[in-house]
Amino acid sequence: MLRNSRDGRFEFLTFHDVLRFGLAFSLDCRGWRGYTFIVRRFFFPESMMQAIYDKAEELADLIISSSAYRNLRAAEKDVEGNEGVKKLVDQFNQHLTTMAEKERKLQPIEPEEKHELQRLREQMQGSEMLQRLLRAQTEYAMMMNRINSILKTKLERREPAS
Repeated sequence: MLRNSRDGRFEFLTFHDVLRFGLAFSLDCRGWRGYTFIVRRFFFPESMMQAIYDKAEELADLIISSSAYRNLRAAEKDVEGNEGVKKLVDQFNQHLTTMAEKERKLQPIEPEEKHELQRLREQMQGSEMLQRLLRAQTEYAMMMNRINSILKTKLERREPAS
């Protein structure tokens, strides 16, 4: 991509430059021997963009300080620190993957395999640690979905400035 500098020379711009400087390119047929790239700068003052980034940082800090985030991280840490629970989850996932692969290949699934999967599922449901993790994941997901919904609703109601 080319940019016309102030002294009339054309400079090469990388894609990174385009993203960094917010440059938009449009083709103009008035150039000699073909097309000339004309560069227009979007009118987003750097201070406005920085204000948006600052608000995103504030939101991240608020999320980190929320009980939903703290509960999720604590529950994840507890599960990671408990070898028995980790082993149970790994066995369940491995067994589930094996059965899904057999179904995909149209191979029969033995009743013993179904019973083993059910046994593992019941053990997981009986684990208070995994139930706490599931509740924390649900609470966090609900919070993030609500945040995304607020942003989406707000952005969809606004007409872009021309």
